[in-house]
Amino acid sequence: MTASAWYRHYLNRLSKLYEPSESDSIARMVFEKLTGLSRSGILIDPEQSLPSSAEQALTDALQALEEHQPVQYVLGETWFCGSSFMVAPGVLIPRPETEELTEKAIRFLGQKPAHVLDIGTGSGCIAISIKKNCPDAQVTAIDKSEDALGIAGKNAERHHCRIDFRKMDFLDAETWPLLGMFDLVISNPPYIPESERQSMSAHVANHEPGMALFVPDGQPLVFYKAIASFAMDHLNNGGQVMAETHENLASETARVFEANGFRAEICRDMFGKERMVIANLVR
Repeated sequence: MTASAWYRHYLNRLSKLYEPSESDSIARMVFEKLTGLSRSGILIDPEQSLPSSAEQALTDALQALEEHQPVQYVLGETWFCGSSFMVAPGVLIPRPETEELTEKAIRFLGQKPAHVLDIGTGSGCIAISIKKNCPDAQVTAIDKSEDALGIAGKNAERHHCRIDFRKMDFLDAETWPLLGMFDLVISNPPYIPESERQSMSAHVANHEPGMALFVPDGQPLVFYKAIASFAMDHLNNGGQVMAETHENLASETARVFEANGFRAEICRDMFGKERMVIANLVR
């Protein structure tokens, strides 16, 4: 098949799984990564042929996509804050709202020396993006997943960033004394109640790590309570906590911090949803 025929074939198959705009977005990502051709490049020369190696790669990728594997896992990368990050099953795929949270952190830190803690680092995208933009910051990033820390370490090497990665279960308060003091504590913790799993897309619920997504129905704020308790004793004067939240639980999350002596602000994302809480300790 010609490049144009391959593209139409992709759109036809993907349209059975995704909305038209998402099908086109996924097809563009796949073709640019696996063939080096942009959509405009295909339109300019629709009759061009593809090497057999590219055709096989496209076939394998389509099969994976039709098994509801996220396109980021299929391609092995995603983009975050303008940089490419390696992702694979075992790490959460970064979302746009997490980019917004990270950009707020970068603006808060500026170029001054600071100590930063990223709780539940996953692919390392938050920690590495902060370090790249705030080179004088000393960044510690923790996660309980061995797989996630392995990928985060590779991403740090790719971006030439020195991050202090540590394997820790943050909900175990006995580990907290090992962490020291910080000017910024930032986290995109698990916050989706388990009962919402069934209503989520298969490519998320069945492929992304449940440990990074879900919390028990009876404890939806468990991580925020731990973060607030930790930050009371581990946040320097003038420091902040920044956390991503469930859009329906932002007010409850803010109240958790307020109950622990913080002044909390709820921030909306680009879609107008309440997705972030920024908390300052009132001493």
